[in-house]
Amino acid sequence: MTHEARLAEALQFHRSGDLASAERLYRELLAVVPDHADLLQYLGVLYMQTGRSGEGLSTLHRAVEVSAPNQSLWFNYVKAALAADPGRVGVADYVRGRTWGVPASELRALAEQVFTQAVDARDFARARELANEICRDHADWSAGWLAMALCDLGEERYRAALGPLERLVAIEPGNGSAWGYLGCCLTELEEFERALDCFRKALAIHPNDLAILDNAANAALRMRAFGLAEELSRRSIAAGNPSASPHAILVTALFGLKHLDEAIRLGREFRKRFPANKELLAGLADALKESAFGIDEALEVYREALSIAPEDGYLFGRTLFVLNYHPERSAEEIFAAYQEYDQRFCSRIERLPGRVPVRRERLRVGYVSADFRSHAAAWFIEPLFAHHDRSDFELFAFSGVLNEDAHSERFRGFSDAWIRTSGLNDLELAERIRSAGIDILVDLSGHTDGHRLPVFARRPASVSMSWLGFGYTTGLSSIDWFLADGIMVPSGFDPLFSEKVWRLPRPSLTYRAPDGMPAPEETAAMRGQGPIVFGSLSRAIRINARVVRAWASILKAVPDARLMINSETFLDSGVRQRYVDEFSRSGIAAERLDLGYTQGAGNLLRRIDVSLDCFPHNSGTTLFDSLYMGVPFVTLASRPSVGRIGSMVANGVGHPEWIAASEEEYVARAVELARDLPRLKTLRRSLRGEMERSALMDGADFTRHVEAAYRSMWDLHMQGATR
Repeated sequence: MTHEARLAEALQFHRSGDLASAERLYRELLAVVPDHADLLQYLGVLYMQTGRSGEGLSTLHRAVEVSAPNQSLWFNYVKAALAADPGRVGVADYVRGRTWGVPASELRALAEQVFTQAVDARDFARARELANEICRDHADWSAGWLAMALCDLGEERYRAALGPLERLVAIEPGNGSAWGYLGCCLTELEEFERALDCFRKALAIHPNDLAILDNAANAALRMRAFGLAEELSRRSIAAGNPSASPHAILVTALFGLKHLDEAIRLGREFRKRFPANKELLAGLADALKESAFGIDEALEVYREALSIAPEDGYLFGRTLFVLNYHPERSAEEIFAAYQEYDQRFCSRIERLPGRVPVRRERLRVGYVSADFRSHAAAWFIEPLFAHHDRSDFELFAFSGVLNEDAHSERFRGFSDAWIRTSGLNDLELAERIRSAGIDILVDLSGHTDGHRLPVFARRPASVSMSWLGFGYTTGLSSIDWFLADGIMVPSGFDPLFSEKVWRLPRPSLTYRAPDGMPAPEETAAMRGQGPIVFGSLSRAIRINARVVRAWASILKAVPDARLMINSETFLDSGVRQRYVDEFSRSGIAAERLDLGYTQGAGNLLRRIDVSLDCFPHNSGTTLFDSLYMGVPFVTLASRPSVGRIGSMVANGVGHPEWIAASEEEYVARAVELARDLPRLKTLRRSLRGEMERSALMDGADFTRHVEAAYRSMWDLHMQGATR
């Protein structure tokens, strides 16, 4: 009997259901004709029918390899593989199908199945290879561009995903999902205006798509467009979105709008429905910390969020920010939390390979900040940038600013290199800094919004330092120096800093007055037309119950005086009422209080006779603004270094008599100032000049001392004395 006759007999057994006899004959024939394509195909199908998919797929694949072009055989193998082991199907099968003349529509249908399975299995390499191959044949095939984009998005390669997504929306401008994907990609790249434009187009096509609404709300939130984030999240909730996402965005947006009581009320309500959502809990905690006397509850909610996401270092950093303001925690307790942050999130990060130090004429100094814009920190950074000796120092600004403004342009003009850090993850930014050959890397943020401390943990530069933005240690053992002075960090307090403290022989801040500050003028009290006005422009988080009691004592000692407290947190009526109630408990009537928010520190300070600093966390920029407007202040020296900012400023302008060592002394000094109207009139006329002549506004002197510090730090590094 011929091979073909025996194959026909075996096939008859197969069709009649006698699979054992069919398999026996197939295998006998295979020993004689091992490369017979039809025989291999039939045996492969039989293996699949009897549950032996591994053998079946291998046999079918062998049939395909030895066969002449055979579309039926190709389809049998591919369908079997997709059903049993889809990871086997890839670009080689597509190329063979194309060569064998399989219709393009069938090939694309196959590819779409492969893409779906591969992306779900996170087998991005196989999906991307196949998509690239097909898009070379069919440049207008939208599914292929989507597949490539989804692979890049799945690997968080957002810059790479941008091209395929832009190609996709060009091919299918009516594809709302494609616009949504592009919006998400641009959000991750922090190109928020473009992202929101994409989401608008997506929502015009799919107005009630909950995923698009949520992603658009998230983009608005991240670009700090809080009103739009509120609108979109409410719209999503009203459409019946059952997920936690829009609820968390709404709470955070309300916090950003300083609708604190509503944020807290909804946050507590939503917390019952979504008890395990860290974003919701973080938004609630943020609102609590900024409302009146909410620090302890905020810390409790942050801890709850961290129990859900113990790996979230940025969230842990927010607890450190709040601890700085706590009126009762000791400096040692607070520092222990900073050390825990380093141990949990930074000390284990793998450091980049060290660079061989190079002696060069110009030291390369890199400044990392999200505040190169119209921001309080800019008034202190700019004098340093403006006075740097560019023949000795090469300035690199690593800017995390999302919406650049005129101040950003000024900083760019002061810099030798302006590097936008948005869209770069921590490792990418660290490698960018290292490739730039930065000698000294300066953190200007600490644990404030937009910080990049995990970059510093990788030690991308030879020497690193923290200064300005946060006012206290970062907690990182990987940062070498903390720039301060002997007033902010007196001798003996070094163990409360993870960095080594470098003390300048002068104030460690220098101030540039904001544009448009008006000239000082006498108050109503000075003209004999009204009561003495004490004032503070600080946020509620600084004004704790201890501060309220001290201020109430001052008001009792100056019976006709009024107290103005003016900042964004006092936009909320609930916050205002809680302070009215707290002052009432200390015997101060509501009519003696002026609580609210009005923009323009200069005009507000024109109405204030004496500024009152907060404790244990002092005020910051508003103290400098007060002096510039001719308003003296009283301060209480407390914890280093955030509790001694006022002491540094008062000493810097030559008025150490405004510094108190106790709450009783603080009250006495404020009362003494308020009762000396002639002295207040003189200070109103003279303080701006005193300040302009002092170290506090001598940017050139400050910069020379900082540059000398940089040179000394670098010399120590070259001698092997730094970490």
